[in-house]
Amino acid sequence: MKPRAIALDSVRDMTGRMPSEPLPNFAFRANGDLTFENRAEAWGLAQPTFSSGAAYADLDNDGDLDLVINNVNGPAGLFRNDLYDLAADSGAAPAYLAIKLKGRAPNHFGVGARVVVATKAGPQMAEQWPVRGFQSSVSPVLHLGLGQAQKVDRLTVTWPDGTVQELRDVAVNQTVVLDQQEAAPAPPARALETPLWKDVSAGSGLDFRHEENTFIEFNREPFIPRYVSTEGPALAVGDLNRDGLDDLFFGGGKFQEGALFRQKADGSFRRQAVGDLESDARSEDVDALFFDANGDGWQDLYVVSGGNEFFGQADPLLDRLYLNDGRGNLERAPDALPRLFNNGSCVAAADLDGDGDVDLFAGSRSVPRAYGEAPASYLLLNDGKGNFRDATAERAPMLTNLGLVSDALWQDLNGDRQPDLVVVGEWMPVTVLINQNGTLRDATAEWGLSNSHGWWNHLDAADFNGDGKVDLVAGNLGLNSMLQASPEQPVQLFINDFAGSGTPQQILTHYLNGQNYPLASVDQLMTHIPTLREGHSSYQEVAGKTFEALFPAVQRKAATVLKAQTFASTLLLNDGQGHFSRKQLPGPAQFSPIYATHISDLDGDGHPDLLTGGNFSGVTPDEGRYDASYG
Repeated sequence: MKPRAIALDSVRDMTGRMPSEPLPNFAFRANGDLTFENRAEAWGLAQPTFSSGAAYADLDNDGDLDLVINNVNGPAGLFRNDLYDLAADSGAAPAYLAIKLKGRAPNHFGVGARVVVATKAGPQMAEQWPVRGFQSSVSPVLHLGLGQAQKVDRLTVTWPDGTVQELRDVAVNQTVVLDQQEAAPAPPARALETPLWKDVSAGSGLDFRHEENTFIEFNREPFIPRYVSTEGPALAVGDLNRDGLDDLFFGGGKFQEGALFRQKADGSFRRQAVGDLESDARSEDVDALFFDANGDGWQDLYVVSGGNEFFGQADPLLDRLYLNDGRGNLERAPDALPRLFNNGSCVAAADLDGDGDVDLFAGSRSVPRAYGEAPASYLLLNDGKGNFRDATAERAPMLTNLGLVSDALWQDLNGDRQPDLVVVGEWMPVTVLINQNGTLRDATAEWGLSNSHGWWNHLDAADFNGDGKVDLVAGNLGLNSMLQASPEQPVQLFINDFAGSGTPQQILTHYLNGQNYPLASVDQLMTHIPTLREGHSSYQEVAGKTFEALFPAVQRKAATVLKAQTFASTLLLNDGQGHFSRKQLPGPAQFSPIYATHISDLDGDGHPDLLTGGNFSGVTPDEGRYDASYG
């Protein structure tokens, strides 16, 4: 067969239709807190080009790094750094140290060496890896900015063969040459500190492994931002048999029996068979709580059913109460709870009305097959005998459409000796419900939390600043995400029947350069909303269009709109005057979503410490797994 001839004019026409637009480069300045800020325009580097590489070096030997940028089919860009000229005018020129390494042949540049410089401001580390991409390299002279340091207290080089070289009291603003021939064998390694934690899982007897069933939620609702069905198993801790030892309950996945483990005197556990847990294996256990439901002094077990798979009035959606028979055995009390078919998320216990028994808040995560619609959460009052009734309408009517609840806790926030309720969830603010003699009042705004809508996953409480007031820590999505949100430019979810199919779709939008764009690709939008094809015959017609340009005003106005204004996991400090001040958790706590915390004085210094757990993989490939935390 002969290759098919293609006319030159056709090729030119085809390539002429391909967009070719020079773009400005980015130059990110480190803020010192693991965040970065684009300063390309302020630094004179924002010219639109077709750039394919860059290299830096101190070309004029003035102590700062200059930049060379390679441009495709164009002259290279040479940018002189005027940092020290400008700083000299203000009399506050920062210090630097340049380090030239002379390695043994054939590794003349000492590639692989590690340099640590210590000043009063702290240590810095640089590694000798000058290669940058294909056939590219930066200067092999390491360059460290030292701020206002007057000298380098210690400079240590570890060469690739393990030998070490150390200099002390090094003057700044110079180039130091270090020769591997002068290095000495490394000193003996310091003994490792005794670990704070020791893994004793192997001999613990805890042979349970949570099994998540396969359920691809994006096949059912293609535009939801993330899975709701894989947010983790339940865990509850309590002393079932009053022997002074904590026992454990692990919740099972769909079609997996939950597991009860009794602790033995040696600290190990043995699994205890519970027939009713086996009978309820169809339910997915998403939260659990040990508490004394009927006032007999023995711990009972409440298990929340969820998972976002069952819908309607399916029995596996019913929460369950298992009563303790007084010998540490659990039996389900089928009539103790109202038949509420909710896709649950959490349970929190407190004596709401001050009558001496334990009442419950039961949170709901979502409406299956209708993501974004607010499910009803419930307030359950205890009659003192372990029978609960739905008292939501009379005592907390706002719970009927509170939002997509993920977690809740009871705490006396205002010091009136009545438990108040704090609730968080996806697309929700940190919601404060103040207890007024057994009735809840929404006080979110007066506590300063109106603009705190986020993708909240978790709540915990402690007095973090030692002022005697209850503070909160709230786990959110974190800041290590392609999605960024603020009160001025929130991430939003528009819910409406955009396709005219009788089923609502959820369009997630986010801001780029001040404009609001759908997160979904053009192919995704047109596949599931075919009406978009009617007004757009090519990708070019759709490219760069905002959400407002793609969807008519009548559809946008009819949509339910949810918003997220912050993704930062946050510490909320109680001022004791009915107001919270917010403070973002440190950078490492923002690497991934937080789903769990443990608060205690881990190092014995008298202050509460915070241990976090997180990560999440139930997202689209476009968004990418959240796995930057230790888990």
